[in-house]
Amino acid sequence: MKTTTIIFLWVHPRSLSTAFERSIIQRGDMDVIHEPFGYLYYVHEGRPVTCMTVDPNHPTQYEDIKEMILEKARTTTKKYLFVKDMAFHCFNDIMKDDDFLKRIQSTFIVRDPMKAISSHYSIHPSVTQEEIGHEHQWNLCKRIIDVTGKNPIVVVAEDLEEDPTGVLEAYSYELAIPHHAHAAQWDQAYFGLWDTWKEWHVDVANSTGFHKTDRTKHEKTVSSHPHLQKFYQHHLPFYNQLCQYRVNRKTVVEKLNR
Repeated sequence: MKTTTIIFLWVHPRSLSTAFERSIIQRGDMDVIHEPFGYLYYVHEGRPVTCMTVDPNHPTQYEDIKEMILEKARTTTKKYLFVKDMAFHCFNDIMKDDDFLKRIQSTFIVRDPMKAISSHYSIHPSVTQEEIGHEHQWNLCKRIIDVTGKNPIVVVAEDLEEDPTGVLEAYSYELAIPHHAHAAQWDQAYFGLWDTWKEWHVDVANSTGFHKTDRTKHEKTVSSHPHLQKFYQHHLPFYNQLCQYRVNRKTVVEKLNR
């Protein structure tokens, strides 16, 4: 019986995660599911949300969404299934689901909260502290270490901007999957899997690769807004904890030279 590798990328909003997902699409050897547990967090649990186009046919409860993912893994013709989602979307359920955590390969992407928070606020001014996301990522990361006994694979967005090819190669190396050098560049394109959050993904649809971003373009930044400064101070320690597991060209070279 075919066993498809399920790779999860646990993210926080505005972490360059959809650009990373775009590079995964460019590889061509993975099926992709985009933020399915958002339907649990916002639709089933009834939280207020900005710019979400709800698909009435999408499952909304944890077990049903998980089964949708597992069914896709059973039926896909591709070797890998890549799932991108926010750790806070399903945090209370996934933290108790050791069997699922053992079934999937969990990876993370993080971005300096100074940049991520300003970008998030520009789209979603009513963002909550929980929705910033780094705290739940770190707590999930610790749980995965406990359950699997393995160190996590963490992509740092700033590394990705500086050396996309090196980070993508390191990510593939750590997952023991083939590296596809062409995945660092792509043509402008919009994909239907982004329909639920289409207004959040305008930039990546118009992109052709990884490029440095400018946090000063946002009117309200962490340094000028006390409310955002509070979010920043709360989430910065979790970001720093996650960064200790970063993978990039340097970390792979060091590992190979041991």
